Amino acid sequence: NHFSSLFHDYTGLTFSEFLSEKRMAAAKSLLGDLTLNISEVAFRVGYSDAGYFTRRFRQATGASPREWRENFAVSPR
Repeated sequence: NHFSSLFHDYTGLTFSEFLSEKRMAAAKSLLGDLTLNISEVAFRVGYSDAGYFTRRFRQATGASPREWRENFAVSPR
């Protein structure tokens, strides 16, 4: 509890919010690798359930991982 309080005071975020932001940033980067499927991306950023990852990703970005990949990921040329 003390850690959580200090963490929030220092960052302005709860630890869970901070962790979620870091996971989503990593997921966005990994989605640029078209050799990885969505389940692999989910697992690599700490989610064991791809469906739950997809829901959390949509909440955070407004797009599904597939939509993000299609619209924002830069494919190698």
